[in-house]
Amino acid sequence: MTMSDEEVGRTVDNLGNSPYEIASSLQELGILGTRYAAGSCPIANYVKTLVPEAYAVASWESTSWVTFPDGSTEEDDEISHLAEHSATVFEFQHMFDRGGFPGLEESDEQEIN
Repeated sequence: MTMSDEEVGRTVDNLGNSPYEIASSLQELGILGTRYAAGSCPIANYVKTLVPEAYAVASWESTSWVTFPDGSTEEDDEISHLAEHSATVFEFQHMFDRGGFPGLEESDEQEIN
């Protein structure tokens, strides 16, 4: 992993000191997401830019799970890392899921293109 779990958590926390600052930072970075989708919410999509070698990222509540293949031939074998986030990130995610930041939502048209 190019960044440690702590570095990922700290980098996400540094997006802002309030849910609105986090939304503004993500919008400036062009990061969008899907509501109620842990693997494609804006925070998960941002973490994917921090750790491009991961094959799966999911963010839920105050944690991002970053998953890598373990190098074995078994498809189910994987190594997961957990990056903890602040309560502010947790609050942002809840507000986003409830439609609080429509400018960060991917539209159906964007998903197709």
